[in-house]
Amino acid sequence: MNRTATRTIRFTAAATLGLTLAGLTVGAVSAPAIPLPIPFPGVTIPVPIPFPTLPPIVTIPPLATLPPLATLVPIDFTAFSMGATLTAPAGPVERGANYAYSMKITMGTAIEGPVTLLHSIPSTISGAVWSCSTTGGAFCGGSAAGAGNISRNLTMPSGSTVTFLVNGTIADNATNFALGVSAVRAGTPTNRSANVTVNVPAAPTTVPPAAPTTVPAPVPTVPTVPPVIPTVPPAPTTPATSVPASPASPIVIVIQQPAPQPVAKKVVKKAKKVAKKSNRRRTTNKKVG
Repeated sequence: MNRTATRTIRFTAAATLGLTLAGLTVGAVSAPAIPLPIPFPGVTIPVPIPFPTLPPIVTIPPLATLPPLATLVPIDFTAFSMGATLTAPAGPVERGANYAYSMKITMGTAIEGPVTLLHSIPSTISGAVWSCSTTGGAFCGGSAAGAGNISRNLTMPSGSTVTFLVNGTIADNATNFALGVSAVRAGTPTNRSANVTVNVPAAPTTVPPAAPTTVPAPVPTVPTVPPVIPTVPPAPTTPATSVPASPASPIVIVIQQPAPQPVAKKVVKKAKKVAKKSNRRRTTNKKVG
């Protein structure tokens, strides 16, 4: 094959690939860029080549549900402990009112032992008395009733309870006060206490009501009637006539009284009689002398 034939074959092969040969040099021969739009006859190559569709990813089934672990039973710590509760009204409470409260000691079901209980009744509760009750074979440590402060050594088997009920009266001068109970279990020392603060409000300041002002009913005035006294006009004053006394003539004193009065007349007559008698005596005395 000569050189011309070789060049033509290479051009044709390049044209089938849709390429443009520029400045192709074959041997010592150079040729200009020749566009090759004509495809290779009988062969069709799609451009671009589509990628094949991939099948979906295989779904992995979920893992089987694992069975739960063994259930843990919580430990009941109350079975190994002792409890003390104080149930008391926190108020407000009134002075002079009845007041009641209770104290309860509870022993766990897994423990037992003697318990020392202490309780002081405040002075703001007057006339306080108490009673003791038990369950589960417990013992009050003495009588089941009493008065005043409580100090007892309780016998408490497992699961038993001891309850003290206190009843009294709030004092008239009471103010806020506190209640408390203490319980100590022997053996493994366990101390339980409970406290409540009771509110006693201050007594209201009351002003006594003013006494009603009553106006006495007017008493009718009875006019005073003066007694009727007859008015006697005064007698005219007559100057007494002085008569020169003589040894033989008696002295006569004439007292003039009002004529209209009968009493005055009697007095005048009596005076005259006395004067006559006196004159007679004098006359008789002269004759005798």
